[in-house]
Amino acid sequence: MTNIFLTTEDKIQLLGILITVVLTVIGGLYAVLTNTKKYELTEEYKRELLAWYSDVVEIMMLVIHYAETKKWRNHPNRVEILAKISLLAECGRFYFPNINEKEGYGKEKPAAYQGVRHIVLEFVLFFYEEIKTAEEPDLNRLWKLERGFTSYVFQVINPPKRNKTYSNYLQINLKENETLGEYLQKNEKEKETFFG
Repeated sequence: MTNIFLTTEDKIQLLGILITVVLTVIGGLYAVLTNTKKYELTEEYKRELLAWYSDVVEIMMLVIHYAETKKWRNHPNRVEILAKISLLAECGRFYFPNINEKEGYGKEKPAAYQGVRHIVLEFVLFFYEEIKTAEEPDLNRLWKLERGFTSYVFQVINPPKRNKTYSNYLQINLKENETLGEYLQKNEKEKETFFG
């Protein structure tokens, strides 16, 4: 006849195994939940930042195209457009706050204005100054400021990495590396679409 009763030593070993299993499960759940929360917060931040970026770049493009057609100087909504880009620069301070490089720099100013402006806001504010003061803004300068602004926000959002993550999670194929040449090799009939 076998002894079905556990000794104290056996009970302690089983309890140790049970505790290890429970802690492993809890640790795994915690890791999944915290990674999920981190991902959600990251995506929410990127959505907000992209919405702000979109509002800024919309105004930049509007002004650039008015300037290209020589319609900026006498544009009937010029003041509203200037106010809008100024407003967006102020909102941008919450995404790209001033940098306190030097102790006390700008200390006499209100909190949001202390320190040195972040480069992203410099692109926006230099654009603003150019369109505010120039009768005919320097188009080359406006394009450079817009592209610098876009490139910096692009680095923060990191679309190639973001698309790869989306592809993995959503199981969709977001073609990352297809160029016009590669597309036309597969779709020769489309050359007319691009080249008339």
